[in-house]
Amino acid sequence: TTNIFGGGNRGNVGLMTTVSIADSDVTNTVYGGGNEGTVGGATKVTVASSDIGESVFGGGKGFTATVGGTAVAFQTNSNTKKLYGGGDQGQVNGNTSVIIENSTIDYDVFGGGNGKASGTTEGKVSGSTNLIVRNSSGIGDGATVKEVDGTDSLDVYGELIYNGNVFGGGC
Repeated sequence: TTNIFGGGNRGNVGLMTTVSIADSDVTNTVYGGGNEGTVGGATKVTVASSDIGESVFGGGKGFTATVGGTAVAFQTNSNTKKLYGGGDQGQVNGNTSVIIENSTIDYDVFGGGNGKASGTTEGKVSGSTNLIVRNSSGIGDGATVKEVDGTDSLDVYGELIYNGNVFGGGC
């Protein structure tokens, strides 16, 4: 599978989305939200014992891909390059929560989203971010912090093999 979206393709989902991936390989990226479509409620992404080729986003892809909040659980020997609690340019109109447990992230981890330009709402989290890392490895190189209106929370438990940056906020 190339990309997985919990929401619609330029379509809106009124309530919430749930994406569950177990014992699988995804070539590119997983999004809890839609491709340039909104999700009125929260998104939930759970990845277990799987390899995600590029990135995992709790939110959607594109500037118009807003979601109500996100929860990402990345666990049990899963692997990816980057993980974001928020969206890829899309806003989160609520809180983000990310739990990484017994897994590997090759490069970056962000409690918030990925934004392109400073001073815009791309990748913005209107609420708070909560990032918990337990017994995980391979956290790599960093980037810049994207806007979060609420508080950032970062907790690390157990062994963390640290090769770069972990951000409570966004990129």
